[in-house]
Amino acid sequence: MPEWLIKDVQVVNTDGVSTCDVLIRRGRFEQIAPSLSPPFRVTEIHGKGKFLFPGIIDLHVHFRTPGLTSKGDFTSEGRAALAGGVTQVYDMPNTLPPITSRNILAEKQRLAQQSSPLPIRSYIALTNNNADECLRAIEEGSAAGIKVFLGSTTGNLLLTNFQALEKVMANTVAPILVHSEDERIIRRQASIVRGKYGSSPPFTVHPMIRPPEACIQSTQFVVELGHQYRAPLHILHLSTADEVGYLRNVKPNYPELTVETCPQYLWFTDDDFATLQWRIKCNPAIKSSTHRAALRQALRDGVIDTIGSDHAPHTLAEKQQSYWKAPSGMPMVGHTFSVLFTLAKQGIISVSDMATLLSYHPARRMGLASVGAIREGYRADCFLAIDQPYRVSRSNILYKCKWSPLEGTILHGQVSHTWVNGRLMFHRTTSTIDFTSCFTDSSLS
Repeated sequence: MPEWLIKDVQVVNTDGVSTCDVLIRRGRFEQIAPSLSPPFRVTEIHGKGKFLFPGIIDLHVHFRTPGLTSKGDFTSEGRAALAGGVTQVYDMPNTLPPITSRNILAEKQRLAQQSSPLPIRSYIALTNNNADECLRAIEEGSAAGIKVFLGSTTGNLLLTNFQALEKVMANTVAPILVHSEDERIIRRQASIVRGKYGSSPPFTVHPMIRPPEACIQSTQFVVELGHQYRAPLHILHLSTADEVGYLRNVKPNYPELTVETCPQYLWFTDDDFATLQWRIKCNPAIKSSTHRAALRQALRDGVIDTIGSDHAPHTLAEKQQSYWKAPSGMPMVGHTFSVLFTLAKQGIISVSDMATLLSYHPARRMGLASVGAIREGYRADCFLAIDQPYRVSRSNILYKCKWSPLEGTILHGQVSHTWVNGRLMFHRTTSTIDFTSCFTDSSLS
């Protein structure tokens, strides 16, 4: 395994930024000091003016394997993730078939081991009748957590049997990840919109169909239920000021509860539906600037613990349909870092906040030791980034679906190198990108 010395780099951790040298050896951060000159051969990288971040641990991706690989797959989306500084992902279960049993989960993990360029773990979905199967998957260590869909979305895994949810809450210490929207409200609002617009409503109706009311009512329900069992809930893709206010009061007395938001809720507002339309249709819906401001403040206040991409690619042909037919979801895993770094440039968060939200807290949420920070002895999962602007365009999008809601946007911060367990897995120059460290096949298909 090659040994690396990154010289004079700005090392970003939860407690601040320090300029020093970093020696990566035997897959670990062996030394971090103001100046290093090891007495053995190393590959030296000049880091002056660059940032070294701990690798991003994305707890929320939809890489579409198995069964939906026309949208994305472990190889294509894994490469896009590496190019965005992501060194580990946790994949959602709404695939084809859905991951609802240990046998299907085992096959998915086999496929991941064969074709993924970075570590992937998977969740199992709780249905109305598989609580015991979910608990066994957790006990065996095959599932990283249990996903609960309280609002309908891609995959038809809506949970309506709350006794199954209570059983899981009472019997596991593994994360229970919740898509929190009230289905009754969604259906009521959809009926109203159908009555007004018929078969072709504008995409601006999406926040009306999935309003803040649906989010806060569901979140209050599941948090109050989980609190009874001290269940390890992880509320996904927080999108409303209402939830921020509620969770701000609840979390101090519920330490097992953690909360995620996503880059899209920190970047876009419902005003963007007029121009971006299907590109930003996702569940929960993107909401007004008031909600976005509350989410940004919640990052600074510690109400939100993690940021996951909710990377959910669909083909252009699927997305460019009419409102009712266009599926919800957008690709994001390769742009999470740049969106957050751009917000940091704007003074909305700090780069240390980024390390906390993208790496350190996700590692702690999943019980990962010696990962999620740049510290001596920790596993060398990290990425080197340059503070320079770039325009998102079709030519530099690596997702298999080849589109992004950010196309045309100028973002700051580009990843130049990504290491996983001390191994260089991605390298970008001004003219090329290189994944040849990942595979014997050097093609970039």
